[in-house]
Amino acid sequence: CIECHGTGTPIGDAVEVVSLLTLWEGVSSRPGQCAIGSVKSMIVHLLTAAGAAGFIKTLLAMRHATLAPSANFSRAARVIPLEGSPFRVQTAAEPWNVREMHVRHPDGHVFRISRGNEEA
Repeated sequence: CIECHGTGTPIGDAVEVVSLLTLWEGVSSRPGQCAIGSVKSMIVHLLTAAGAAGFIKTLLAMRHATLAPSANFSRAARVIPLEGSPFRVQTAAEPWNVREMHVRHPDGHVFRISRGNEEA
């Protein structure tokens, strides 16, 4: 699973998904195998605390072995290339199962303090 920045804008979210696709280039994957989401869909943007909130969400997901949903998501904007990609927005809570000999491996955005909402 990947805890995304999740701007909530078609352009910002498209930039984030394209960046993820670039990182996954050449990696063997199935469509929709990796859940993505953002804690901001549940609690809004917390400015400089947004990174900490995403980190806490990730730790709770690991502790409870459960992928939390992103609230209020129905479909991606046309400019967001999710269809056929390895990514899917987590829309319902579900067990975070791992295969034998594997571990839960979350990824997320880095902590940063800025005066604006830069993308890319």
